[in-house]
Amino acid sequence: MGDGKIETYGCLLSSLAIMLSRDIPGIDPSALNRYLRQNSGYTRGNLIVFARIDSYPASSFRFHSREDFSLGAIKSYLDRGWGVIAGFAGGSHWVYVLGYTGGGEALSDYAYHDPGYNGRDQVFSPAQVPVTLRIFSRPGA
Repeated sequence: MGDGKIETYGCLLSSLAIMLSRDIPGIDPSALNRYLRQNSGYTRGNLIVFARIDSYPASSFRFHSREDFSLGAIKSYLDRGWGVIAGFAGGSHWVYVLGYTGGGEALSDYAYHDPGYNGRDQVFSPAQVPVTLRIFSRPGA
């Protein structure tokens, strides 16, 4: 984070690091934070500049889009091998979507890693529906 604590405000940063670990074993939120701080990866309001992920060394992920939440979108992107970060109301919390079971037609089919919940994997439920997505493509995937 530009000037906040990762432990307090870093769920998006941590989710991005989890995604990047698919290419870069051992990456952690602190390393990603250092990179973003050194490469204009934060706005003046300490929001992440997603396009900076494109140039992280050894990463194949490229920022693709911001979209409203939909199961169809998540399923489509996961089927392509792309990275999906889901955000809750007002950008207050972010998680990394791991994948789905079954047909991917029900909210509870989708598992995610929540860095703010003791780093545990969980499934979505009607009580916790994301509202926005950040999509990262992978050329060749």
